Amino acid sequence: MDTKDTGDRHPFEKIADEFVLQLRSGHTPSIDHYAEKHPEHASMIRSVFPSLQIVERVSAKDATASLASTEPAQSQRAEGQHGYLPAHSHFDDFKILRWIGHGGMGVVYEAIQESLHRKVALKVIHAQAAASQQSKDRFRREAQSAAGLHHTNIVPVYGSGQDHGLLYYAMQLIHGSTLAQIIESLQRRSKGVLQSQLPIDQQTHDALDQLLQERTIGSSAEPKASTSYVKENLGEDSDRTLASATRELTIGHHNEPTRGGSWTTKQESHTPEPTSAQQPGAKLPKHYFRNISRLVSHVASALDYAHQSGVLHRDIKPSNLLLDDSGTIWVADFGLARREDLDGQTQTGELLGTLRYMAPEQFAGKSDPRSDIYSLGLTLFELLTLRPAMDSPKRRLLDPTLYSQVEFTSYEKQTIPVDLQTIVLKAAAIEPEKRYPRAKLLQEDLERFLDDQPILARRETWIESGIRWARRNRAIATLAASLFGLLFAIAILLGLWNAQQSKTLEELRQANAFSAKTLHERTEALGRAEIEAKRAKQNMDLALEAFDTITQNISSRGRSLEILELDNENVDSIGFADAVLTQADVQLLNSLQDFFDRFAQENSADLRLDAAIARRRVGEIEHKIGRHDQATNSLSNAIKEFASIRANKDNLGDLKKVLNEELKARKELIGLHARRDQVPKAQEEMQKLRELLKEHPEFADSPEGRLALASALSSLCSGGARLALERSLNERRRRNFPPFFNRPAGNPIDLAPPMVLRIQRDLSYNTEAIELLEKLCQEDPSQSQYRLDLARNHRDRMRLSRLLGNQADFETSLSKATEIFQQLLEKNPKSPVLKYDLANLYASSLMVPSDDGKRLELAIGLMREVIEEHPSVPEYQALYASLLARVAWSMPFAQEASTERQFERVENGIAKFQQAISIQQGLVDRFPDIPLYGINLLQIKVQLVEFTSQFRRPEKAKQYLAEATALAEKMLESGAARQPVVRSILERLKDRKTALENRPDPEKP
Repeated sequence: MDTKDTGDRHPFEKIADEFVLQLRSGHTPSIDHYAEKHPEHASMIRSVFPSLQIVERVSAKDATASLASTEPAQSQRAEGQHGYLPAHSHFDDFKILRWIGHGGMGVVYEAIQESLHRKVALKVIHAQAAASQQSKDRFRREAQSAAGLHHTNIVPVYGSGQDHGLLYYAMQLIHGSTLAQIIESLQRRSKGVLQSQLPIDQQTHDALDQLLQERTIGSSAEPKASTSYVKENLGEDSDRTLASATRELTIGHHNEPTRGGSWTTKQESHTPEPTSAQQPGAKLPKHYFRNISRLVSHVASALDYAHQSGVLHRDIKPSNLLLDDSGTIWVADFGLARREDLDGQTQTGELLGTLRYMAPEQFAGKSDPRSDIYSLGLTLFELLTLRPAMDSPKRRLLDPTLYSQVEFTSYEKQTIPVDLQTIVLKAAAIEPEKRYPRAKLLQEDLERFLDDQPILARRETWIESGIRWARRNRAIATLAASLFGLLFAIAILLGLWNAQQSKTLEELRQANAFSAKTLHERTEALGRAEIEAKRAKQNMDLALEAFDTITQNISSRGRSLEILELDNENVDSIGFADAVLTQADVQLLNSLQDFFDRFAQENSADLRLDAAIARRRVGEIEHKIGRHDQATNSLSNAIKEFASIRANKDNLGDLKKVLNEELKARKELIGLHARRDQVPKAQEEMQKLRELLKEHPEFADSPEGRLALASALSSLCSGGARLALERSLNERRRRNFPPFFNRPAGNPIDLAPPMVLRIQRDLSYNTEAIELLEKLCQEDPSQSQYRLDLARNHRDRMRLSRLLGNQADFETSLSKATEIFQQLLEKNPKSPVLKYDLANLYASSLMVPSDDGKRLELAIGLMREVIEEHPSVPEYQALYASLLARVAWSMPFAQEASTERQFERVENGIAKFQQAISIQQGLVDRFPDIPLYGINLLQIKVQLVEFTSQFRRPEKAKQYLAEATALAEKMLESGAARQPVVRSILERLKDRKTALENRPDPEKP
């Protein structure tokens, strides 16, 4: 399959590629299985995949048939003009002379009818088709359909019969070339290939001369008596016809591959248009378009006659239209024709025609005269442009309406007559009701074009009307043009005289202006100096604004993945990385920071504050992506710079802004130390923050000061809950315990005494933060930021109470946080951040199985909404994957009496784990430099090992254990994550392997 632009491909294309590869590998994949596996594409899968099965089945048959046909073709080349002869030299009255070609149902020979001494084209059904009654009926119908038509431009049928057990029918032998051969030759000519270099026969050469010479062709009422058969390149195109009776589907054109085509869903209009030198039809003379129009009008006449006779051709294309030596166009090959009196041969839903030229409704098994008109419109398009209207016809299987649009390039719009473009677009309209209702009307419009009459397809503009009038009234038009030219010449002379007068007046005005300018030169010089000074100030402001915009844009991407931290092993090693930030972002900011520092030193001291703010933002970003040491240095330097600015009272400026920014830096540093389990450093920084507020009591009592203190307290206490819970989870994993959220309510987690003391201390910090925020909310209820911070602190309190086993406090905090988040969400129903926070809260509250199921279901629902609206945000995908893993753990614990039902729940749990792994693997592929996602992927794989081991699936557990071990070893080799964390996980996997080998439990029924 085509691998270009895979990043932009629609997900359904990848599913289709996988399905086709399964078919080509000899497997028989189930369409229902794919529909259940990908429910978001179920309707398209059920609509398109049956056609793909047909395509691949018949493509394989065509490959076998092409091998079988190689020997006759080689024999023909070896035996010269006599070609390949059948086993029987006579069929009734007809004597075989030579082989012409073969198709999907029969072989065509040049023969002589001995009773009448005339040469004919004899089509004999081949042995494979003769073995099928349905194929024989279709062969008879082909002969009957063509035999019932008597038109100047339809190849006549002389008779039919059966001999040697094989059906046959005789047609007029036509010496000429198909329009497909002519198009191919013209394409090669337009690319600069000399006539002597073209490998074409004399008949095609003569046909090209007829079209390219400035003379009328195809206008005779009767063809020459010596003209003869049907296309001699039958072997090329007949096998590329869609046959429905046996439900076989071959796709193609003479330039289209049968298999391996790309399934890309990009429209053709997205490809760059070729230049005029590269256009296929760049060298076509104007009379070529008139000759083509005349030929196609005759084809339209023949089709209208067939339609009025109750026959639909259903396979109109260039290779089924022949141009003989006399310039007469012939409609051939009624192998897919439908007669109203023999309609039983076509079943509802059958797909008939050549894929490149089929009308959209034919993909649904429907056809009427307008379907033939559509195919003729595409044929006319190809004759005018020398390129197919559909570059990749396989895409039409995905959506026939979307990928059936006919468009001219800008160059073609300039070179092809506008009326012909209009006729093509009407004939090839996607909706049948917008096409010509009868081929007769298409013929009449083409004849109007040839007669310089207005076409009926649309109302012409006044310019076009004038041009047509001039063509019909050349004498009057010439006189009018001469008069217009005379008036134009007079206007030019008057314009030149007026320009000369204006020039003289302008010279006088310039002399006066020069005198005035001299008087004001000194004033203007002073003005320029002032402007330059102002411009320099503006440039400096623009530079500051640009740097501020860049740092804000990068530092504001996303938020910490708190729910994922609960499932990870080591807070310090993971670093709470923000998925949308990368090392490249930090490198960019560091480069800008160095420039900004030099800029501040060389300019005003006022810029030091902006430089310190930028340094703080760099530290925040480094913290988010897990560069803890660098983040500590950046934040410490920023704090020192803020303190230096405060100390310089003579040039202080806005003290409130300086204090607010310094408190933000200290709050970030406190959170960094707390989450790295550096409690003494975190408490030391907290004490410094309190002392700073005491030094400035007015700011400390302001809403900004109290909010800064509450934020710092929240950062200090939030790390303890995560660290304590993670250590407990690690211990439970080592003991092979079930997940934490399935434990009974109210039971405290087994924690070390120092950790219990820390959590109790963190609980006091949390209480102080909540009191501050509640007062702020009372003072200003309209401030959403206060309420959001309050909800997040209640969430942290819920986690702390959960660790201590305080069920009442847990429920109270959960209720308050839920209420605030829901109120904020009601006010801002489209906010993805609030939906994410609420889902995060529900996920963090999973504790009691009876209630957890409801909250887990709500969290899943919220994240599905967020992902549907913002599918590219990685932190949303990561939270969703974590929730899926929790759903997997909860499935087997449902009370179910049936053993089979319990087995099904375990299998569904495994499927949920696989879905979570797939999502997390996608994040690892997108962000390989973010270690968090690699660790999360490894953790989910480890959980899957524990899950299958706990529920007695030893074989699957061994398989998943091998996969997780391979991933951990790969991460160790690449150094993509912190080595201690991966080594710890790898040791646990080795212990699990030993346990599995020593406990060979049978598969649970």
